[in-house]
Amino acid sequence: MPGLPSILQLILPGFKFRSFFLILIIGFIFISGCSTGELPKLTPFQQEEEIQSDQFCFDFFVKNDVQFIHSLNITLPTGENISVIGITSVFPASDSFESLLMTIEGLVAFHAKQTRDKRTVLRSIQSFSSPGIIDGLMRDIRLIFLRPDGNLIELGRDKSSDTVCRFQVNDKSLTDLVYSRDGDLKLINYDKNGQIRRTVTAIYSQKDLGNPGLIYPTNMKLMGHGMFGYSIEMRLLQTNPI
Repeated sequence: MPGLPSILQLILPGFKFRSFFLILIIGFIFISGCSTGELPKLTPFQQEEEIQSDQFCFDFFVKNDVQFIHSLNITLPTGENISVIGITSVFPASDSFESLLMTIEGLVAFHAKQTRDKRTVLRSIQSFSSPGIIDGLMRDIRLIFLRPDGNLIELGRDKSSDTVCRFQVNDKSLTDLVYSRDGDLKLINYDKNGQIRRTVTAIYSQKDLGNPGLIYPTNMKLMGHGMFGYSIEMRLLQTNPI
């Protein structure tokens, strides 16, 4: 994957670096086994509202090579908040991205590339070398920016009458893309037992349900569910074509 720019910078002011990552490691280890919620049943569309295409199920996801700059507010399992900046570069055609984490002092704590078939960790300091936290981070980035690596298996409405596109993901989990009636979108990732692992809520500054893929969400909030749940609030500052 030639010419990948720097991706994700996390600036961690006033916080003990080792303690921060120790908490996250514990959270990522327990998150999938301790989540709550059940897989909702979908009601098929009525004949009179039959849709002509399922293309809208894919419009949310990034289509072109783009670099995103977000301000982030992370709430740890302890309740402590950290304000950071995130830069994420996404390459949809190759189903890939790259991630770099650094402290405010400029220490590179983590640097990795993710392609469809391979994950390459270029740098990982001792506090950030846990397979659990690496896997959790890469899953979060992929969930937010790239279309699920599986098939669309169901389309219908949930009990709130919101439109739902359900994907079977290759790791045997399920991901629902939910178009709410107020114009916002939500991604819900379930484990193989139907329990919620992560949710991403995307809030648009403009209401364009006809083609939301043309407008990137102004705000997003990712929540990791479970005993050691966490959240990441993201505010879009800038996008750059690559």
